Amino acid sequence: STTFSGEGQDVGGNTGEVQQTLSIHGSRGGDMRRMVDGLSMQSQGTSVSAFAANSGMIQEVTVDTAAGSAEQSAGGVRMNIIPREGGNTFSGSLFLSGTSEDFQSNNIDDELRALGLVSASSVKSNWEVNPALGGPVIRDRLWFFASGRTSSVNNYIANSVANANAGDRNSYAFAPDTSYRGSRDTLWQNVNARFTWQANAKNKVSLFVDAQDRCSCIDSRALTAREASADFRFPWKRLVTATYTAPITSKILIEAGYAHKPEDWGYFTPEGLEQFEQFVGVQNQATGVFYRGPRPMFMTSMRFRAELMDDSWRAAASYVTGAHAFKVGYQDHAGRTLGNFNIPVAANLSYTFNGLTPVSITERAPYTSETHVHDGGIYAQDRWTIDRMTLNLGIRWDFYSTSYPAQTLGPTVYTPNRNVTFPAGDLASLRDITPKLGLAYDLFGTGKTAVKASLSKYVEQLTYTGTYGDSANPMQRTVQSVTRQWNDVDTDFIPDCDLTNPLLNGECLQISNLAFGNPIPSTTYNQDVLNGWGQRGYNWETSVSVQHELVPNVYMDVGYYRRWYGNFLATDNRALSSVDFTPFSVVAPTDQRLPNGGGYPVGGLYNITQAEFTRPPDIFLNLLSLDPSSQVGLMPPGQA
Repeated sequence: STTFSGEGQDVGGNTGEVQQTLSIHGSRGGDMRRMVDGLSMQSQGTSVSAFAANSGMIQEVTVDTAAGSAEQSAGGVRMNIIPREGGNTFSGSLFLSGTSEDFQSNNIDDELRALGLVSASSVKSNWEVNPALGGPVIRDRLWFFASGRTSSVNNYIANSVANANAGDRNSYAFAPDTSYRGSRDTLWQNVNARFTWQANAKNKVSLFVDAQDRCSCIDSRALTAREASADFRFPWKRLVTATYTAPITSKILIEAGYAHKPEDWGYFTPEGLEQFEQFVGVQNQATGVFYRGPRPMFMTSMRFRAELMDDSWRAAASYVTGAHAFKVGYQDHAGRTLGNFNIPVAANLSYTFNGLTPVSITERAPYTSETHVHDGGIYAQDRWTIDRMTLNLGIRWDFYSTSYPAQTLGPTVYTPNRNVTFPAGDLASLRDITPKLGLAYDLFGTGKTAVKASLSKYVEQLTYTGTYGDSANPMQRTVQSVTRQWNDVDTDFIPDCDLTNPLLNGECLQISNLAFGNPIPSTTYNQDVLNGWGQRGYNWETSVSVQHELVPNVYMDVGYYRRWYGNFLATDNRALSSVDFTPFSVVAPTDQRLPNGGGYPVGGLYNITQAEFTRPPDIFLNLLSLDPSSQVGLMPPGQA
């Protein structure tokens, strides 16, 4: 799981609605799929979701962990939530919970304080209210079920204190004020409703609407002073699903569904801290503390805002006779992401200090990028029962494509001459065929002992921000931030140089990448990575298990699972070769905890030569081959 703020292990929900991922039998956490009514509630293919289902709305949860059917593209854990429908009788529930810092102990002692630990992460307060009610609108025809939820999760963050010098424009020193304990205070609000219409004996329609709002206000992360904090907001986002089922005959079932999920999220300046947008932020590399001005909260940006728009569809037809079941279906998922990295002018710059000694400067060039993603598949699944053996035979065609509209990189404070337009274009177009095979055998014919085996291939679940999505967008592949060493000769904490000049001048050395401010891609792609059949990351899963009924309703299951992966990616800086690096070694410190008490040389280390430091990198992304004779694979220093 990812808590976004360093609270660490979740115990009893103390971290709130964190972005949980699950993996099993060697699966990727990123291949997990969450759904409502069989429709994705994730953010365009990612394994996490800003959508949080409250327990009052849930009627049923199904979880697949292995031997997924042809309906499943990725090989991770698959979780489907079925919302409650209501019925002809009014019924409801109410869930209440709460705790405070008085119920948590503290193990901070003088020894830990002497090591510099000011405070530990702990609960500040935590409470939840979750009512739910359902019943008939029109008896035997139309039902509703609605629920609401308010959850407040507030946690103190270790070593997050105030800066006594905050607001003093002339001060660049961090003075910890331990009377203030920084916290991450999150309020999550949610209302939803489901309406179910039984049009006639065969046709049933359901509509589910869920609206949620979340704000971590203020999001004071570890080692972040209050003035450097941000609000992590998800303004009212929505999930709308519509489903249709119809048993046309006793053997034929038709299903269809649609989901719409617009979402808006980002990091914003907290109310009351707007004045610090005009201050250049500082990070002390000796302590790790961010202070004085806004802290970078997402990628290279001080403040970030994303807009997502997701639409997904599914449709399937099943033919079931008892001993034979056949299903064919279609799934589609289309969306776009708009990332706005425009930030306050002062936040285009930040400093890195070692104590009170300036070390380096970071310059940023804000931008906006948009990427469109199309992801889906067509599948067929056939199941036959012959005597004591059941065979599952499935096959799936997966497709994934990305593109972008025309976009412009305009001038910024530190790239005043940047002005380039990228015409609309396609990024990736991937196609795959994957089989799904399974077998189950009633070993003794008693229905109590079954031997099961499966062999299935899955594609990697791709995201809008990943290698084939936003990362391949030419806007994202330009250099948006650089660092440069800073020799503050006059110790006035002001860089006496022209920051728009990328070369050595005044107190500032050359920037770390001369492509900054130019339409030069930081990474180029082998087109075989982006296009074609069988180029997408994949994994095979095989399993063998025995399930035995010990007593009625008590089973024992013993299984063996194996998974192997393919189509890994590798990057190569083609501007450099091994001759551009010089070897060096360091002497390990003398310490009895090290082998032979330390004091020995540690070699095998490499430094880039100063002459090659000025050469812009040429990063090339390719498929990784484990064949030593291949041109791409495990490469020596300077080539990987």
